[in-house]
Amino acid sequence: MLARALETVGVATTSISMVREHTEKVKPPRALFVPFPFGHAFGRPNDPELQHRVLRAALDLLEEPVGPVLRDFPGLTIVLAHGGRGWWYDAAASLALLHDSVWIELSGLPPNRLPDYYVRFDLRRLARKFIFATDWPGVPGIARNARAVAALDLGDDVLAAVLAGNARAVYPGLCP
Repeated sequence: MLARALETVGVATTSISMVREHTEKVKPPRALFVPFPFGHAFGRPNDPELQHRVLRAALDLLEEPVGPVLRDFPGLTIVLAHGGRGWWYDAAASLALLHDSVWIELSGLPPNRLPDYYVRFDLRRLARKFIFATDWPGVPGIARNARAVAALDLGDDVLAAVLAGNARAVYPGLCP
C-alpha cells in the first residue's frame, strides 16, 4: 500500500475511508471513517462547513503515531431505520442505549408491537431514543400510529420526545 511505503521514508499519511470493513483489513497508517455515500467522501455537496470538518478531522490524524489508527468521523449521528428486524431489534436497542448518537426510527414498525420487539429492554428508557416516522402511505395512517405510540404509556415527556423532540434534535432545521 502506498501510504505504508511513504511512511517508511518519513512522509506521514492519512486517508478517508468509506468502507470501514475494508479499512480494518487493509490497516492503513491512519484513516478517518466517514459515513457518507460513495462519491461524497467529504459529505453533502454545497456544505463547506461539513467538508472542512471532515478535512480537519483527517488532517488531525497526522498528529497520531503510526498505527494503524482508524477513527470515526466525530459528531456522527446514526439513525437506524425501521428499528431492526428479528435479532437486530436487540442489537439496535443495545446500540441506541450505549451511544448518545444512535437513534431508532420507527417507520414500518406497528407501535403496538414495540413492547414485543424490545421485550428485553425497559421500553420507557429505550423510547427516549425513538424517532417517530411512518412508511406513509403504506401504513394504517400517521395519526393512528401516533395514537398507538401514545397508548404505550411512555410518559408525557418521553412521548413528546418520540413524536417530535428527538427528530428536532437529530435533524436541526427540520422544523421551525
